[in-house]
Amino acid sequence: MKRSSKLFVVSILVTVVAAAAAPAVEVSIGLADRQIFYPDSEIRVRVTIMNDSAEPYRFKLADRRLFSVDFDVRTLANRPVERSTEFTTRRAADQAIFYREVTIEPGEEYSFTEPLDRFVEIPGPGTYVMTGRFYPELYSRADSRAVTTNRLTFSVRPSPAGVPEVAARIDEETREILRRERIPPDEVVHGTVEARQRGNWNRFFLYIDLESLLKTDPERERRYRALSEEQRREEIERFREHLQSDVIDEDIVTRPDTFEIRETRYTQTEATVETIQRFEFPQFTEVREYTYRLQRRDDIWIIYDYSVENLGAE
Repeated sequence: MKRSSKLFVVSILVTVVAAAAAPAVEVSIGLADRQIFYPDSEIRVRVTIMNDSAEPYRFKLADRRLFSVDFDVRTLANRPVERSTEFTTRRAADQAIFYREVTIEPGEEYSFTEPLDRFVEIPGPGTYVMTGRFYPELYSRADSRAVTTNRLTFSVRPSPAGVPEVAARIDEETREILRRERIPPDEVVHGTVEARQRGNWNRFFLYIDLESLLKTDPERERRYRALSEEQRREEIERFREHLQSDVIDEDIVTRPDTFEIRETRYTQTEATVETIQRFEFPQFTEVREYTYRLQRRDDIWIIYDYSVENLGAE
């Protein structure tokens, strides 16, 4: 009985010493960019290794991160998402793994970011749950030692391409939803003309009242008034497409090479912004004065009309 008791005590002491020797390291994952995700969006995951112990923590970090980290992504029905072709090909290849050793001092952390599509193929819109695995000594086989991260939930929305009202609000450069902001009328005009220079049509039309512009033409207004509500929406969409495709001389959609805000005048509800815009040709530069008229609606300045005056050539 005494011998059995002594062995039991020694076993406990060994367990305690082993636990004390293991550094307290926490590995967590998060989204590098908080935004709205669509099927064609790049989802970037930030991995953070935090050393909460009193001793330096050392680990190996592979040049190809898929040998240092892995992501398990599942649907809400707990079905695993398929691996990407890159992931399965590189993991299965017989190759040398290049890495460097990293040391984190007590209280410090180390982070890196990886595109999720290198690891899995998101099948489409839906809500997903993701867990990460970090391999301090690199991944070499299925039972390689790993540290499991927190669970992370993210959603992928359906593509807005098929919904004109939504598609018209997607920034063509950032793929984010465009929203009107409470900015002064001169900033509205400046952003609108600058968007035209870059060919960013959705941002260009963001602060423009297309219906009001359409009705500045008496013939268009007459036809418009005779249409039903649904037909009017279709007519406005056709008018927008017309402006984008037919870049008519002296039209609001003509792209200037340079421009400047010359004068801004406004009251509580109305504003006028005068701009000088230059259009470069092989032998000369044409100068025009564009005057934009804006109305304040729910604290948002909206362009509802404009006029153009030719100032000559330089």
